Amino acid sequence: MLPENIREAIRNGRIEQGWSQAEAGRRSGLTQKHVSNIERGKLVPRFDTLYELLLTLGLDLVLAPRGLTPTVNALVHDLANPDGESALQAPVFSSETYKDG
Repeated sequence: MLPENIREAIRNGRIEQGWSQAEAGRRSGLTQKHVSNIERGKLVPRFDTLYELLLTLGLDLVLAPRGLTPTVNALVHDLANPDGESALQAPVFSSETYKDG
């Protein structure tokens, strides 16, 4: 299953664009049902499908050395919450939080 925080980022990115699932799908070459199934965790997309959907939504994937994950997560959190508290423990996603199966 695609991690919940990635599914939430997809849904939130789509909503921030003001797009329906159908519009996000049309712009990324997917059907509305496909976008819905990704957002609900019913479907794990192929990497190229996920990447295209993220780019369409103005998002990106970032690869960083595992030791920098807390710092990268804090930067992303602080950028998304400029008026909030700085958070060094605001996980976005790391391989340590992903459990297969």
